Amino acid sequence: MEDKKKTLTEYEKEISEAQEMEEANTHKRKVRSFKRMLMVTFLVVCAIPITLCMFLMVKMNRLDHRIENLVDRVEEGKNLVSTNIGLIDESTETMTSEQMAYGDLGKGSEGVHVALTDNGDGSNKTTDDAEATTEAASDVPEQTYYNGQKVYLTFDDGPSTYTGELLDVLKENNVKATFFVVYNDDKEAQQYYKRIVDEGHSIGMHSYSHVYDQVYASQESFEEDVTKIHDYIQEQTGVDTHLYRFPGGSSNQVSKVDIQDLIGYLHDEGIVYYDWNSLSGDAVDASLTPSELNDNILGYVHANAGDSVILMHDLQNNHATIEALPALIQTLKDEGYEICPIDDSTKPVQHVEYKGDK
Repeated sequence: MEDKKKTLTEYEKEISEAQEMEEANTHKRKVRSFKRMLMVTFLVVCAIPITLCMFLMVKMNRLDHRIENLVDRVEEGKNLVSTNIGLIDESTETMTSEQMAYGDLGKGSEGVHVALTDNGDGSNKTTDDAEATTEAASDVPEQTYYNGQKVYLTFDDGPSTYTGELLDVLKENNVKATFFVVYNDDKEAQQYYKRIVDEGHSIGMHSYSHVYDQVYASQESFEEDVTKIHDYIQEQTGVDTHLYRFPGGSSNQVSKVDIQDLIGYLHDEGIVYYDWNSLSGDAVDASLTPSELNDNILGYVHANAGDSVILMHDLQNNHATIEALPALIQTLKDEGYEICPIDDSTKPVQHVEYKGDK
């Protein structure tokens, strides 16, 4: 009996020890599970701010880039406005008596437009278009008579999503223009480079990056930018263009390099730079209506004593330029202006003249 009691007691003891061990193991599992939960929670808590910081850094980087482009645009707008205010004042003061003979062009299409015709004896007489008979007018084809001035439509910063529409308008109106383009490797944009050339327009260099701080950082960076956009245009179109327009114009105030040094490089490379003496303001104020854009342009054109180089932009955030173009072209034709693309025979409008050869 004593042996049986002893055996029973040992058995109960073993059961008790086993229970204690199981409880201990259970406790350990719970502790390990709790530790894992704490670790996961810690990692999640750490990951959220890290992810948020990375997201914010990306957003800040994009915002910085947009602000940089906006600053460039604002600076360019300031240069355009300040330069052209001087140009229009100068043009108004120097308007020749020959231009005055065409009537008050400053009134636009509502003014009286007079054309000069030759009498055959070396003298000139004036014929008032408003007094021309209906019969005579019906026999005269469009643009038989020019007022002696040429107008060059130029578009900067393309190709954009609207370049196709812009080219359509020019084609419908049988007008050739000049495109000062920037780098764009989009497949559609690459087709627009080709189409510009194929449809008889002039293509020129504007910038590879169009980021002022990069383009004008040094002489080397400027030369690299010009070379890259030249080679890219030639790669896309086969055209070895020698037409150039400075980002912000040759009178820009952002270049860290003496503009004469930059002009000297272009001169040595056989590249001719073209500024403008008329502009729409489409890159300065995106809220301008098509009518306001055309009023701006015509105000300059009418004040210019000679030919006019009109600055417009091929921008994907401003469709008003395209909407304004048909009416602008028709008005210029009606007033006797000859609309031409820039070529080697075009006398450049240059805000800053090269002094190297003087």
